[in-house]
Amino acid sequence: MPMRQVKWIRGLLDISAKICQKNNVTYFPKIMNFMASTQSGSASQMDCKAEAKEAELMKLSGSPIGFIQSCFKSKNGTPRQPSVCAFSRAKLRVLKEVFPNPEHSIQGLAEFSHVWILFIFHKNGDRKFTKAKVKPPRLDGDKVGVFATRSPHRPNPIGLTLAKLDRIEGNTLHLSGVDIIDGTPVLDIKPYVPSYDNPDRIHHHQTPSLNPCHVLDFTDLGPSDPMLRDNRDTSDAACSVNEKKVSRENLVSVLNQKSTCHPNDTLLRSQSRATESKVTLDSHAQRHASDLQHVETAGGSLLGERSDECSQSSQVGVADWINSPPITSLEVRFTTHAETELEKFQKDSSDPSYCLELLLDQQEAKQAICNILEADPRSTYRRNNCKDRLYFFTVDTLHITCWFGVNFVEVVRIQPVKFADDL
Repeated sequence: MPMRQVKWIRGLLDISAKICQKNNVTYFPKIMNFMASTQSGSASQMDCKAEAKEAELMKLSGSPIGFIQSCFKSKNGTPRQPSVCAFSRAKLRVLKEVFPNPEHSIQGLAEFSHVWILFIFHKNGDRKFTKAKVKPPRLDGDKVGVFATRSPHRPNPIGLTLAKLDRIEGNTLHLSGVDIIDGTPVLDIKPYVPSYDNPDRIHHHQTPSLNPCHVLDFTDLGPSDPMLRDNRDTSDAACSVNEKKVSRENLVSVLNQKSTCHPNDTLLRSQSRATESKVTLDSHAQRHASDLQHVETAGGSLLGERSDECSQSSQVGVADWINSPPITSLEVRFTTHAETELEKFQKDSSDPSYCLELLLDQQEAKQAICNILEADPRSTYRRNNCKDRLYFFTVDTLHITCWFGVNFVEVVRIQPVKFADDL
C-alpha cells in the first residue's frame, strides 16, 4: 500500500479512536491491529531507507587503492609539508584488489614528474568532534579556523600532498618529498599538471589557445616551487637549456602565425624532439636565433605589456603567517657520538640493523634529519611546555634522539629503530 494512503487511513483511524474514547465506545481490535501493522510497516520502511542511506555513504567513502611504505614510522618528526624534506622517500603499490592488472592503471603516469596523493589521516584516533579553531605550530599558540590550515584533525580526515615521482616499477610508485607516515591508506593518485594546478598559469576571461601569458612563459616549464624541481646532472641540464631554446622559438612562431593550437602542445612536441636528438636541437636553435632576436626587438614593448597584465591578473595570496611565521629556522648540530653512529648506516650494510630501506646513503640520511629539525617538528604544546625533554623521531631505519635549545637543536644519539625502547 502506498505511504500516502497509509497516512490518510491512519489519520481517519486516529480521529475515530478519539471519538470512540469520548463516547465510551469500545474500539474494535481489528482496527487496533491495523494501526499497529501500519506503524510497524512505516517503521520498517524508515529502517530500509536508513540502511540504504548508510550503504550509499559507505560507498562514497571508498576504499584504499594502496598503502604508503614510508621512511617515517611515526608522527614525530614527520614533515608537515612535502617541501620540508626532499629526501623523504616512500613507495606506493597499487593493490590487485582494486584492479586485476594494477600496472595498467598507472600506464602513462611516468611521463609526469609529480603526482597528487590523496590519503586518510588514519592515526587521528577516535575523536567525537572536530575543533573549529586550531593552533598551527607555525603560529606558536595563536588560533585560526581549521579550514585555513593544513591540520590533520578535520571533519573528514582527508590529506593531500604533492610528491615527486622518481620512477615506476610494475605496480609500484617510487616517491620522494613526501610528508606521510608508514602504513597510510591512499585513496587516489592524480598527475600534477602546472597549467591546471598552478594559479600562476591560470588566467581568467581569456581564450586558452591565444593566451599570451601562456605563450610568453618561456622559463618555467615545471612546478614553480624550487623544492619541487627535479635534480638533474650536467648533461641533462644542458639538454634542458636547448629544449627551452627550441620551445621558445616554436612559441614565437605560434604568436606570428596566430595558431589556434594550445601552447602546451607545442611545448610537448618540442620537448619530445629534444630528447630524440641533441644535435638536431642545436642546429635548429642556431637556424632560428636571428629570427627570434628580431621578434623580441620589434615587439618587446608590446610583449612586456601583455606579460605585466598577466602577472597582475594571476596574483596569488596567502596568509602572512605562512611566509613570515613567529618561529624561526633552527641550527642543527650533531654530537661526535651521533656522527659516529650515523656512519654505520649503509644501503647494503653487513649488519641488517644498520641497513637503509628507502634512503640511499648516510649523507642523504643526515640531510633528511637536518631538513626535518630545521623546520622544528615539535607541536605548539611540546615547544612551550616540554622544553627540557628529549625529542624522539624516526627516519627510515634510524631512531634519532635530540634536544632543543634557543634557536638550535642538537642530535645526541642515533641508533637502529629495532633497538629503541620508546617506540
